[in-house]
Amino acid sequence: MAAITSQIPPTPGDDEVLLSGNELKETGLPKPSIVKLSKIFTIHRGLIRKKIGHVSDSTRGEILEKLMQSLR
Repeated sequence: MAAITSQIPPTPGDDEVLLSGNELKETGLPKPSIVKLSKIFTIHRGLIRKKIGHVSDSTRGEILEKLMQSLR
């Protein structure tokens, strides 16, 4: 899991991915937000109550690319 916040900085960092515009409907988020890849954690599958949405394939690719860059 990655942290998501609606507190968007003026310039997103190298470890952040902006979710806005058309992406909001797919994600199920109420307002523009960022994925904070510096805040990665795991939780037990049984703690997940429901799925609220998902990101597009292109956004998922961007997230994975930035995550890989941060691990190098």
